[in-house]
Amino acid sequence: MSKTWKIDPEGVLTILPGFRKTKGQPDFYALRDEIKAIVVEEGVHEIGDDWFCYLHGEISFPSTLRRIGKSAFLGCEKLAEVFLPEGVEELAESAFQDCTNVRRFYLPASLRRIGFLALHVGDGRLLSVEVGKGNKHFTSKYRIFKGVFIICFTLAVEILCKNSSKNWYKQICNLKC
Repeated sequence: MSKTWKIDPEGVLTILPGFRKTKGQPDFYALRDEIKAIVVEEGVHEIGDDWFCYLHGEISFPSTLRRIGKSAFLGCEKLAEVFLPEGVEELAESAFQDCTNVRRFYLPASLRRIGFLALHVGDGRLLSVEVGKGNKHFTSKYRIFKGVFIICFTLAVEILCKNSSKNWYKQICNLKC
């Protein structure tokens, strides 16, 4: 155990303020088969790049969270719902890529940026995406078009491809929501 994280006997990994990941996997990764849930405590402002990739378990986010880094939850197959708290402003590229069991996302009104493939959850099991009322950058209008998840911006369209073929991207990039 570290002074910036702990794991209890029930398999709940708690990330404490001050946690910093260095190069490579974090030291708790050696216990990945024991982790059943992840709690990020209040006071943590950012989930950094690759922090939880390929870990299994549901996640609890703090109200102090502002940013989720690149590939932070890449391949987390046990996530079913992702409810981001108000205050989160950015999801970096591939933040939730290949989280194949995610069925629902809640994106807060504070969210300003969604990186490429941030919500690319894989095989088309995603059922809904709700955007917080009052969000000035996204609307709750979204749709699936030829295997591509599209979120409407107030000024532009962001495309999060479920099929990474460049031809698909070119075919739909001019669609309006």
